[in-house]
Amino acid sequence: GIDGAAEAPNAASADWDLVLAGDVFYERALAARLEPWLRRLAERGATVLVGDPGRAFLPKAGLERLIAYGVKTDRALEDTDLRNAVVWKVLPSRRSASPPAHPRQYA
Repeated sequence: GIDGAAEAPNAASADWDLVLAGDVFYERALAARLEPWLRRLAERGATVLVGDPGRAFLPKAGLERLIAYGVKTDRALEDTDLRNAVVWKVLPSRRSASPPAHPRQYA
């Protein structure tokens, strides 16, 4: 494996089955590098899971919400005592479009 999001997009990773990324969408430049890489891994068949506590640069589409947790935090760091953290599954680019809210019905 690798340690550190900055080196991730440069890692040889075609054969990974599972990729876990935690709290990596806190900065615009890093998010711009990681999102396409994580989607490519998902397209190759890897299960890609992202843990995110509601950061500003989390992608707005192409994620499947798996579970949410209330996580105690340090008020000095997070400006709150509790942060809602969500585990997301990254969908491959070809599946990232959201389905319609109500499926069409044909007579």
